[in-house]
Amino acid sequence: MMNLKLVICIAAIIAAVGAYFLGRSDGRELERSSAREKALEHVADVRAEDKRRLDAQEKIANEAKEQRDKALADARAANAVSDRLRNSVASLTARINNSTASGDCQAAITTGLLFADLFRRADERAGELAEYADRARIAGQACESAYDSLR
Repeated sequence: MMNLKLVICIAAIIAAVGAYFLGRSDGRELERSSAREKALEHVADVRAEDKRRLDAQEKIANEAKEQRDKALADARAANAVSDRLRNSVASLTARINNSTASGDCQAAITTGLLFADLFRRADERAGELAEYADRARIAGQACESAYDSLR
């Protein structure tokens, strides 16, 4: 009888120890799976953030291209107006050169021609500087927007 009680007691102890280790193993597996789920969620969050950033960068690049195209169209239109004005000045200059004038009038004509040439050069340079300024402004705004989208 004592042996039977002893065997039952040992069997109960072995069952309790086995249940403890099995529960402990299940707990560790549960912790591991929870950690894996958190890691997968983190990876998904990082991917979503990367996609958001890439989409923002693409949008900024498209907007900058649209602005650049508009600035180029505006520059072409301004150049066309400037060309017409320069042609008018050249035509007027040619008419003045072909006319006969007295000495005092000739000095005024020469001064007028000098101013017309100066105006032509200044207008050409202003157009070049305006194009450069437009490109720099658009690039700067795109860079600033790209930086802001990353923060």
